[in-house]
Amino acid sequence: MTMRSARPALLDVLSGVIAIVAVVGTCMASRAIGFDFRAIYALTAAAFFLAGFARGRAAVDRLEWQVVRVSVGGFLGTAALVMNNGPHLLLLQIGLVMITLAVVTAGIVARRRWQSDRASSIRLSAVSLIAAGLIVFFAVPRLSTYAAFESSDRPLPSFTLQADNHVVHAEDLRGHVVILAFWASWCIQCLEELPELQTVYTRFQNNPEVVFLAVDTGWDGETLEKGNRRLAQRHVALPNVFDSGAAAQTLGVDALPTLVLIDRNGSVKLVHHGYDKAEHLEQALSGKVEELLKETNR
Repeated sequence: MTMRSARPALLDVLSGVIAIVAVVGTCMASRAIGFDFRAIYALTAAAFFLAGFARGRAAVDRLEWQVVRVSVGGFLGTAALVMNNGPHLLLLQIGLVMITLAVVTAGIVARRRWQSDRASSIRLSAVSLIAAGLIVFFAVPRLSTYAAFESSDRPLPSFTLQADNHVVHAEDLRGHVVILAFWASWCIQCLEELPELQTVYTRFQNNPEVVFLAVDTGWDGETLEKGNRRLAQRHVALPNVFDSGAAAQTLGVDALPTLVLIDRNGSVKLVHHGYDKAEHLEQALSGKVEELLKETNR
């Protein structure tokens, strides 16, 4: 293959790389976008539709191969998300791949029709972007909730957590519905999650059957004092305890933030991974707590 013949393929790949750089750059510049999968999906759809439209004129190969080349940038972005979040939110990441392929295809086809049938091209563009918008605002929040919650049914292991003036033992939690919110003062996603956790805590703080603990995880030099200062700075009044690492390890917590929900029988019932504003966490988490409260002791 000569350099001249390879140039269109390289430009296809470059257009997708430019698109993903634009998406990632915008997410990094704005927390409101970077922590909301609705915004990430919307940006991805717009950027890769434009990338496909920009390259659709160069119809030098079969459609499917050009779609794959332009979408490569999106695949790289999704791979980065997997590396950052682990496999826990894989469904959301697969969804990003699917929407990337769909809008790139629509963009390329719309551009190829532009000269011969402009009206058809405009209709296809409009329908594609409207469909992407509907997916973003109606499907993504549900997908986010489904992906974030992991069902479980395993006995609570033994561990201790250090509060300011006492020690909390795992055995002390039995007989209560318990939310353990693993976090750290340096974790940006955790800090974004705190206000929603505060709302849930406030809702149940007068219920003696519910125990809510913010578990400050002792990773990367974290201390209970640092955690308490951060909560005070954020005007968050969650009961804060410190985990030297044993609780996170025994419960399988491998990334922050992570929520662990325990029923009154001392069984780990649900684990929630990550944070996404699209999910409306305070509603989803409150609903899960209500479900556990309705269960009777075995």
